[in-house]
Amino acid sequence: MQELIARNQTSFGMHLSFADFPLCKLPWSVLTSPELMQRYAGESRDLHTEVTLYRSQASGGTRRFNWKDQRTSYLKCMTPACSGCVLRTRCEGVWQGYLDIYGVGEFTAGPAVARACAAAAPHLSS
Repeated sequence: MQELIARNQTSFGMHLSFADFPLCKLPWSVLTSPELMQRYAGESRDLHTEVTLYRSQASGGTRRFNWKDQRTSYLKCMTPACSGCVLRTRCEGVWQGYLDIYGVGEFTAGPAVARACAAAAPHLSS
């Protein structure tokens, strides 16, 4: 990810977004730069989108929901390590499907990484 961002910054100039990564898993160069966070962390562009799902009555009928709320309430979750993370209020967590397949092991260092990032980049804690 870090190499792609660096190449994009110097050569490609494409609109890229690494949405839905927990903040503790983004490269240090992105976390410590407000400009790069705005440009590459997709959650900063994620709108509160109202969705209408049209289905037959037999399939449950029409349903309305807010996509961001659906993601953060049902499709994503925090791991046990997230409870101590200073960035918890800014982060949506991890896709539940990912955790179902791979478990929470890779997220145990999250809070320590987040604390270091917040100390180096106060814009993340606001």
